[in-house]
Amino acid sequence: MCQPMTTIKCLHAAVAQKSYGSEKRFLCPPPVVTLRSHGFVDRHAHDVSMAIVCENGERPLEQRVMLDETLSGSFKFLHVTGTAKAKQFCLRVSLNLAQQEQPYATFLSHPISIISKPSKKTAKARNVSSCILANAPISLFNRINSQTVRTKYLTSSDNRLCAKNASWSPFDIVLVRPPMQGAQHHSQHSMVGTSTSATCTTIPGSASAALAASQAAAASTAATTQSPAMPVTYGTELMLRDHNTGITSPLLIIRKVDKGRIAPCAFGPVSQMQKVALQLASTNGRSKPMYLSAAGATMDGMCPDGTETGGHTSSSWIDFAESRIVRPNKPSLELAYEEVDDYLCWTIVGIAQFEYSFFEPERASTISQQQQQHHVVADTPTSPSTSRIPQFPRRSITPFPVVSSVLYKPTSHSVDIFGEHLVQAAPDPRMLECYLGPHGPLSARHVSSQPEQPGSARHSTHVSVDLPVAMDLLKGEDTTSSAASLIPPSGNIKQLELPLLFVRQDGVVYHSGKAIEFSIWSVLRDKNNNNIASQATPELAQSIKVVDCRA
Repeated sequence: MCQPMTTIKCLHAAVAQKSYGSEKRFLCPPPVVTLRSHGFVDRHAHDVSMAIVCENGERPLEQRVMLDETLSGSFKFLHVTGTAKAKQFCLRVSLNLAQQEQPYATFLSHPISIISKPSKKTAKARNVSSCILANAPISLFNRINSQTVRTKYLTSSDNRLCAKNASWSPFDIVLVRPPMQGAQHHSQHSMVGTSTSATCTTIPGSASAALAASQAAAASTAATTQSPAMPVTYGTELMLRDHNTGITSPLLIIRKVDKGRIAPCAFGPVSQMQKVALQLASTNGRSKPMYLSAAGATMDGMCPDGTETGGHTSSSWIDFAESRIVRPNKPSLELAYEEVDDYLCWTIVGIAQFEYSFFEPERASTISQQQQQHHVVADTPTSPSTSRIPQFPRRSITPFPVVSSVLYKPTSHSVDIFGEHLVQAAPDPRMLECYLGPHGPLSARHVSSQPEQPGSARHSTHVSVDLPVAMDLLKGEDTTSSAASLIPPSGNIKQLELPLLFVRQDGVVYHSGKAIEFSIWSVLRDKNNNNIASQATPELAQSIKVVDCRA
């Protein structure tokens, strides 16, 4: 049952802003769907559609895109309307074939919160949904003059950080040091006009030099620093790590931006969709702090001309630039403050994802034929009869079984599975068969089905599944050895992680996203109680744990 799976994955913002009137606040960053398959996929024969499905039942707003050469598609024109009072919505992703009117696969995201506008108040740590969390993916985007067309997203390319207007990357926040107590960031205000240190003066290339100097320190610190999923607070020293490539930033300090100024007294958790500035940690306490800038050299090698539009109309490398220390005219009770331009301000938002994996047996026998035909087509002149590989009708593989929780019961050596669509409704109601890796179908019982909430159309199903015994698991790993030789030597532990799979009557295989982790070892049992080790019989013992798993 360990078959090559097709996986569809969607990355999207954890919250979205509501649009009002004719204004359209597009989902930012735009959701990205990626299709991954071990077999041949003709991207020209597929398209992906995404719709915003509100909880009040409004007609969904939908966008359709073609997959690119990496089998990915980006949805840049979806927005949440302001006519409804909905507080949440879901993203509905559908896979479509050109020859079929109805999608053959449809998937739903978890509920996404709707906010009217970014909160100006500091988030409360107890309201986790409104906080930015450490070691959880986030996205950072930069926008000039609040213009959507002048939006850039932080990403990486050629082992460097950059800002692009056409693509984005999720970044992990790695906490390095909590906010320093008693050492305020703006102590450098008192040094303005008195410090003559050359290290505080910007010269060509100084930002790049500072970046390179702190890169090694950042990497070594991150290698030894592990933080739980806790709210990120202002003043924290941290590092950004590209979730896809592993490229890291130098050490940074996150600062709050309010009306174009650095908020020196900001503290507490960082909220979703708030504007922040990321100070280069090595410039903390200096008279001229430097911040992560989206206005670096353009990626085609041309340098910005220094005008307002320079460096913002195309993709650019990330660099660092100084803020401006402003001293009010005397006499004035107002203290000096720090101004930052738009290209130093970043909007931060958490990133969520959903992922589904499946296997279609009726297509497995034709994949190799399609691959061979594809190679033939690639080597011959194209024509109307050869420019596309023929596609055959596909049965819908939805509804997709969704597992909410799996609980192990040691007394019965079974697992209780709770979720949706665990029972196939058509053509006749029957439970999906359960497999544990290659082991199955396993003995299963339908315990109950009940609405998630009174009057809800969504039902939660409870299924109990018996697990294989330890020896059967070991035999499944090695079918040629004898049972005695499969027993782990004394002191050794055999570990197995087997995915939990569901199989439909027609052979479609669904990956549950869960796995059972077995730790198996041998113990000596003295059945005669004579304390003679040579007469003791080795027996198997095991511990079992349910873990998250991807195909």
